[in-house]
Amino acid sequence: MLELEHGVTGLAFNLEEDNVGVALFGEWDKVKEGEPVRRTGKVASVPVGEGSSSRRRPARQPARRARPHRSRPRRAGRVEAPGVIQRSP
Repeated sequence: MLELEHGVTGLAFNLEEDNVGVALFGEWDKVKEGEPVRRTGKVASVPVGEGSSSRRRPARQPARRARPHRSRPRRAGRVEAPGVIQRSP
């Protein structure tokens, strides 16, 4: 995950020798070429558990009239699937 100016968050997905492809979350129209970018040290994750799917919109903004919620566990957005033998039939 990356942090850009104006509080915009991004997900690095394409690393090349001279550029980086980034999916932006938030007010992407404020981002300009050449602005500083910082690594957050975090991996993209999503809240898991009962009721998590209806609490957030894709851009990580709280849904309208959302009730206050307690902290929920999070899971990495990309995880290794178990091998075929370890899966239940």
